[in-house]
Amino acid sequence: MNDEQELQQVLKRIESKYGSWEDPMFHFVKEALDSGEWDGLIERVRALAETEDLTDPNTEACRTLAVLKDGTHHATLQLSFVGPYGVFYRRKAGPLGDIFIVDDESTTGELERTIVRLCKEGAVLLLGKEILNIPLRLTLFDSAPERVRVYQALFTDSDYLPGEYEAESGDQPEKA
Repeated sequence: MNDEQELQQVLKRIESKYGSWEDPMFHFVKEALDSGEWDGLIERVRALAETEDLTDPNTEACRTLAVLKDGTHHATLQLSFVGPYGVFYRRKAGPLGDIFIVDDESTTGELERTIVRLCKEGAVLLLGKEILNIPLRLTLFDSAPERVRVYQALFTDSDYLPGEYEAESGDQPEKA
């Protein structure tokens, strides 16, 4: 599948799950949480590393898992309730200054490689910044209309992509 086909598939899933771009429904979040969507994959990740569930059902359309390394928040894995999509990112830049981990080539160690493999085995498509940054006309509660992008629709109602706030404000996350 090429990038354009992938994008069209993601957009169709977003529209189908929310029901409307202008007046979206959010019932699918509670349904996914109640059904334990992603629990199997999350348990496999928990078997590898210490984790913390950061899921906020009031602002997110995903499960959010902090992956700890030596007791420190190393990376975050978000698994969308909109479709079989994930975003896996480091708290600090990795190869080529990118925080997004989408495949084996973008990993920095065995833990990241194993989580990428588990996502692939679970049929989760890990998305990178290019697709996550595409603007949408979806109406959300917390994100400014001009800041709603694929990331906000699939994962969390926040104005920023992972790492974006720190880059704009000059703030740096804790060392991973």
